[in-house]
Amino acid sequence: MSITMDEVLGRRVLIYGEVGVGKTKLLAHLTSAMIRAGHGGKITIIDMAPKKKGAAGGVITEYMDVGGLRYLRPETVYAPRLQACNADDVKRYVESNIRNIERVLKIYEANPTEILVINDLSIYLHGRTAEELVYFIEKSGTFLGSSYYGRTLEEDYGSGISQWERMQVEKLIRWVDRAIFLD
Repeated sequence: MSITMDEVLGRRVLIYGEVGVGKTKLLAHLTSAMIRAGHGGKITIIDMAPKKKGAAGGVITEYMDVGGLRYLRPETVYAPRLQACNADDVKRYVESNIRNIERVLKIYEANPTEILVINDLSIYLHGRTAEELVYFIEKSGTFLGSSYYGRTLEEDYGSGISQWERMQVEKLIRWVDRAIFLD
């Protein structure tokens, strides 16, 4: 996939796709390009990704140095479908993630920046709506995000989060200026 920093600035761009296709790596590449172009002071990175489990997950710091940047990350982020043993576990992990992510989003809301970068935003969409996320995104002039969208993590022990997540990501795909599918 070929996209440049100039195609991102001033727009809302979502990178989405299956596990392990390079979403976070592309997100880091484009963010680094914005930093090299002198936009580092205008960027907030919100990292919603759980730590890597196999090919799934992975924080943006695996691909770039965030030193000197406004980098917000919840202290704990779970991979609900990978860590759970039943539907109750899934729901408990989702609820914990939402509480932790909303603390970070409130920090951003209190002091938004021109550029907002969110890694693995589908973690938030396990328990919230695309519209709730858009509320925060609209505080920026440029949005660049990554999201899981696939079938690999479909097993959710009957909790319903996989179908809910898919519907919310599809709303976001329709809302952004440019959606980039990686496969």
